[in-house]
Amino acid sequence: MLHLLVAAAFAGPHADHDALFGSTAVERPRALAHTPLPPPDGGPDMTVYGYQAYWDDDLTAVPWADLTHIALFTAHAEPDGRLTDTDRWDDVAMALTLAEPYGVRVHLCVANFDTVELRTLLGSADARARLVGELSGWMADTGVHGINIDFEGVPSDARDDLVTFTAELQAEVGEVVLATPAVDWSGAWDYSELTRYADLFIMGYGYHWSGSGEAGPVDPLFSGVGTPFAAPHSLSWSIDDYLAADADPSRVILGLPLYGYEWETASDDVPADTLSGGSVMFWAEAQDHFALHGRRWEAGSATPWAWDGARQAWVGDEQSLRERIVYVRDETAIAGIGFWALHYDDDDPLLWEMIATETRFVDTTGTSGTTGTSGSTGTTGSTETGSTDTGDSSGTQTGGVESPWVADAGLPFLAYVGDTVVLSGAGSTVPAAGAQYEWSQTSGPTVTLDDLGSVEPSFVVGEPGTHVFALRVGDGESWTEPAFSHVVVLDPAAGARHAEQGCGCGGGPRPAAWLSLWMLLALVRRR
Repeated sequence: MLHLLVAAAFAGPHADHDALFGSTAVERPRALAHTPLPPPDGGPDMTVYGYQAYWDDDLTAVPWADLTHIALFTAHAEPDGRLTDTDRWDDVAMALTLAEPYGVRVHLCVANFDTVELRTLLGSADARARLVGELSGWMADTGVHGINIDFEGVPSDARDDLVTFTAELQAEVGEVVLATPAVDWSGAWDYSELTRYADLFIMGYGYHWSGSGEAGPVDPLFSGVGTPFAAPHSLSWSIDDYLAADADPSRVILGLPLYGYEWETASDDVPADTLSGGSVMFWAEAQDHFALHGRRWEAGSATPWAWDGARQAWVGDEQSLRERIVYVRDETAIAGIGFWALHYDDDDPLLWEMIATETRFVDTTGTSGTTGTSGSTGTTGSTETGSTDTGDSSGTQTGGVESPWVADAGLPFLAYVGDTVVLSGAGSTVPAAGAQYEWSQTSGPTVTLDDLGSVEPSFVVGEPGTHVFALRVGDGESWTEPAFSHVVVLDPAAGARHAEQGCGCGGGPRPAAWLSLWMLLALVRRR
């Protein structure tokens, strides 16, 4: 109980990370222009919502095919309703371009973590109207799909004002998501009323935190009776709490952490009192830590942990995350899951393969969704990328007669404005002599292909956006059904259109110099 009471004095988990890491951004690398992307397959069958923090914002590494939503974290809402730090949304155009082939909904996140400021903002009709107007303008200017509100530390006397603000915002922008507490200590959150206007992303972490008096899981699936932890609060408790308050389950998302904490403890007892404040341990680092010091499993909370002789580390792994996803999917009626924050796992492909498996459960046999068969991807210039088997797009003639011919237009891939792009149908199966290729553009900014009938036509990219091309192969009389190629074109300079003047690199007090150094070391260490 003590660790949660202490945590209640602070704004919340996202605010904690913003303070720790926000002044040390990880520079986003420019992706290789011919980097292949995963084929669109229809995406998850439950909500999978990811936060993209501005201090670690490599959009090209986002697992786009395995998300349904992404929130760009975050600009700042001032007490008078003005937006500041909007330069943190500089990559919105790139996010929208990368999201388009996968149908991922892009949200702009706006935050405030100050109780006094939130009371002023939410209690003023003028301030609320100004913020709603600015956010509506940003949506119109950028084309994003919705707004994510991350207000942490909302006072209890702003409960009704928060509902009013959410209703006003929803009326203007449509899609609204609120980051909401795992435990509503202040009574500021009217879950039932709020789900009339917004989806609620439960910040399902912080049950143990850096200042906890005992070491333990940041996101216990279960707690209390039957576990070593006395406090009843856990992920399952939070879901039940929301539903008991009549929140619409179809509008509730369980957020899960890709991080945990390590504390100095006197022993490897569970629970063990902490001897000092905990330090953040990211998912990727934790997996190496488990391998080095021996992974243990605490069955009551369904959480792995490790003891190195002086410190206990409690961070999730593939097994614990799988159990949480399966619990949400099979034992609850809520909409799905989400993550704080993308890239904390160093974009582990095996982890995301598991996430994809557990969040795709609707039988789609016989439906389309792949972009081609085995073979080469398209390229920029003359560089060839590797072959990847993505499934049989079609081996059927337009007349419905089975054919050994199979069109393959290649995997999706990235390009940049100004590049010369070469499409490739070289992976197609063409068993007969005299094979013919027929390319056409189906969507995206219009381009001119230099040779619609060649195996590898090319074009010069003039505009950003998702360019989709169809390829049929045949003998001139009968043709396969089309296979599709997605070329996602980015404009590296697009962010400058939305950036504020000046640095805009923070709203609020900056950490001391020693803390800034620690933050930098923490980021470097996990990479």
